[in-house]
Amino acid sequence: MKIFCFSVALLIFASQIGCASHSVDEQEVRLTTSDEVSFCQLLDRSREFDNREVLTTAILLTQFETAVLYDASCINEEKLVWYEIKDESEQERFSTNLTSEYESRGTFRAKVKISGTFHVKKARGFGHLNSFEYLFSISKVISVSAVKEDVPYPW
Repeated sequence: MKIFCFSVALLIFASQIGCASHSVDEQEVRLTTSDEVSFCQLLDRSREFDNREVLTTAILLTQFETAVLYDASCINEEKLVWYEIKDESEQERFSTNLTSEYESRGTFRAKVKISGTFHVKKARGFGHLNSFEYLFSISKVISVSAVKEDVPYPW
């Protein structure tokens, strides 16, 4: 009888582990291209997306004391998004896309499709001197492509 009870308990435990891993898989696959939010929409409806996992496309800009995301179709200096990259291996994807713009100006820009968590400022801002209202914590870089030099900067 003890062996039967132990076997039943083990079976129940194993089935719960299987269910837990299944729900994790659903969360990982939850973001698909049909769930993608335009970057301009993300900013327009920022409160709705606060602390949520988001899939979006934007221009990533890095230079001295600057790490921002923006979209050339909805530039607003007050709505720049500071970014951070959670995983250093994701950051390595950018080094292969350095352009002449980087060499001449010390500026790196790339069009990126990314997933991560979007945050809206509560009391204190984000980034350099806490001067940014938004933060995008990049968890996954899906694609990186060059930005033409005639694409406007956000300022």
